[in-house]
Amino acid sequence: MHANKNNIVLIAVSFVVIFVAGIFLYTYIVSVPKIRKNITVTRYRRFKKFWHGMYNNLNEERIVYTLQPLYDDKTDKIETYNLTLNSYDGLKLRGYFAIPYGVVGKKYPGVLLLHGYSSYGTPGWAHFFAMRGYGALSIDLRGHGRSRAVYNPGFPGLMTDGILHIRTFSMVKIIMDSLTSLKFLEHFKKINHKFIFVTGGSMGGGLSLIDAAMDRHVVASAADVPFLSDIPVQMPL
Repeated sequence: MHANKNNIVLIAVSFVVIFVAGIFLYTYIVSVPKIRKNITVTRYRRFKKFWHGMYNNLNEERIVYTLQPLYDDKTDKIETYNLTLNSYDGLKLRGYFAIPYGVVGKKYPGVLLLHGYSSYGTPGWAHFFAMRGYGALSIDLRGHGRSRAVYNPGFPGLMTDGILHIRTFSMVKIIMDSLTSLKFLEHFKKINHKFIFVTGGSMGGGLSLIDAAMDRHVVASAADVPFLSDIPVQMPL
């Protein structure tokens, strides 16, 4: 009898807790639309002028890089290299570049492979696309992978590093890293600059959309779950 009474009390208390929690949850859900209406997103008033200036300055810079052979796939005739690429501000980015060989005078379409936030590029990713006839660059954007050796604000510090000024903000610099990587492909003598593609996932997906909008040589972009994009839509969600 005593045990049954304890069970009844426990059930009653649980019911009350669930009921109260349900009321709080319902109140929150009902109030969310009102909160969303108060969110406004503004854009830097010189947005277009700023990015046009950054991109034009990049076009005037000489592309500086070094390639060191990593491995030679003699079966599929693909050479993979370690790449060191100077970004727009001189910071040295690391990456992997793979390209087919064996056809004299042939130029290949280029593809830029952009990793997600906190991830990194791999030689296998570049090799995969090279096997399909591309000159493929898998880059480590600043603060990621091997490029962390020269710039490493940590996580989640990378997301907000230098955010108080547009020219020091880390994400602006990462966008410029991706655009610099495109310039490498466009200037590489065995790449057909009329056929440049860009793809990536998460942060890399967002960057691939930005790159396609800014660089006229990009003929196609494949953005997988793009992150940090369409902020005016995402903020109220």
